[in-house]
Amino acid sequence: MTDTVQLMVLIWMAFEDSSTKEDFLTLLPLKGRTRGEDIYSEFKWYVHDNNIPIHKLVAITTDGAPAM
Repeated sequence: MTDTVQLMVLIWMAFEDSSTKEDFLTLLPLKGRTRGEDIYSEFKWYVHDNNIPIHKLVAITTDGAPAM
């Protein structure tokens, strides 16, 4: 068994009626380094590969880990 660093992606959605919803989007394995640019690259690849409209993204929040 090997250790695998993973990135959990949660989303918060806001709707026209001012309601919101939080949901789990994906769990991405991070291979190799875990610098901020590596994490962003994996996220960007996932968004592109799954046709998620990134232009609707308003903010990104992290846990404050030194890698970010």
